Amino acid sequence: MTATAPNGIEGLVGREPIGAALAVGRKGDRGAPVERDRFHILLPAAQLREIAGRQNTVRDPHPSFAPYNTAEPDRRKMVLARLAHARIAECFEYRRQAQVLPELVHPRRAPVCQGDGRRARRYSADRQDYIEIPCPGERCPYAQKSSDSKPPACKPWMRFLARFDFPRGADGRGLPNIPFKYASGSWNTVKNFLGFFEGFGAACRNLGVEPDAIPLFGLPVALTLQERTDPGQQRRFPVVSIVVAGDQDLIAWIGFQLGRLAQLSTRRPIAAIEDLGADPDFDLISGPVEARVPGA
Repeated sequence: MTATAPNGIEGLVGREPIGAALAVGRKGDRGAPVERDRFHILLPAAQLREIAGRQNTVRDPHPSFAPYNTAEPDRRKMVLARLAHARIAECFEYRRQAQVLPELVHPRRAPVCQGDGRRARRYSADRQDYIEIPCPGERCPYAQKSSDSKPPACKPWMRFLARFDFPRGADGRGLPNIPFKYASGSWNTVKNFLGFFEGFGAACRNLGVEPDAIPLFGLPVALTLQERTDPGQQRRFPVVSIVVAGDQDLIAWIGFQLGRLAQLSTRRPIAAIEDLGADPDFDLISGPVEARVPGA
């Protein structure tokens, strides 16, 4: 009698896929962001590539979204999506983050310091692991602007997960509505996303329910890209905002969710923030990219 072949690998855990990355701009020939006046839909995994003599992380255009990535810039300033998680913490995170510090680089190019203004975890080259330290927030020496006008090493950072909601064409076909991630290092963009989710929480509490009790599944949102000008430096920079899409009323939508809680499963249909681990999304930011290895 022939024994059945084993199936499975002890200790191996599957990874739920994120199909694409949404980015403002793309890496130019010199490694700096270009075309920051439009969204780009890229492959989710970044690759190391030499650009202008330096190693840079680059995400290539997603082949399934070629019609979008080659459209006129004015048609690429908004992306429609639907939230696909039960709780805010599963689809949105934000903090302070330093990708590299002077003479300190993570061997796997992960962030070397992450903090919330009270506590932080800092990579230790001696221990080859992270250690916990106090986070001084705005008082951090790495959060100060340098005399040569380079951006500080310690900056805001956020990551957002959702599912595209591109409309179907007359033939029933269209761009794939797959899960995507979007990351930013812009203070204004982080404030916009935080304000959106704080508004959702306030609306829930006004209806007498905690936000985590209302699954976010299916809430339609629109991400919109605008350019603003810094009055002091006459510098233009991109900012992304997020609002409830279309004519959907947030209070009515929350009330509808309340009425169908018994039918809603709390199991999320796509990967959550905690599933991504140390995914290198630091290059998906809304400003200049400074992910360089000191001395490289």
